[in-house]
Amino acid sequence: MSLRMRSHTQADADGNGKVSDTEFKNALLQSPGLSDDDIGKIYLSSKTTDDSTDEKAQTFNATYGPAGVTDYLYLQYLERAYHTAEANRKIAAGEGGNPDGSFNKSDLVNALNYMDLTNEERRAYFSIVAPTWKNPY
Repeated sequence: MSLRMRSHTQADADGNGKVSDTEFKNALLQSPGLSDDDIGKIYLSSKTTDDSTDEKAQTFNATYGPAGVTDYLYLQYLERAYHTAEANRKIAAGEGGNPDGSFNKSDLVNALNYMDLTNEERRAYFSIVAPTWKNPY
């Protein structure tokens, strides 16, 4: 099995038989033994269920080569991790976008939609955090 196919198969984190762009990026970044150039080349040659190798990755490749694409993927990974942690912090603290700092249903739904979760995981999280609200998942 080729390196690209093995990476793609291992990337199906939620086991639904499809690999989202986020799942594929995460799997590539966590693949031991791959150089930055290998990661960049594999990503640039890939297609996922999102059917996207985004234009920014192409720009990073043109400017910095395949290793630059890997740097771009790491930046995206860190940004997702930060936003997920911040969303979790806000949910736990009961902070939201309302003037009094309260958290309403749309704040919670927006935070959960931003996280890299399946709808089943969102449904469970929502029911724990807000059991009296109607669950949209």
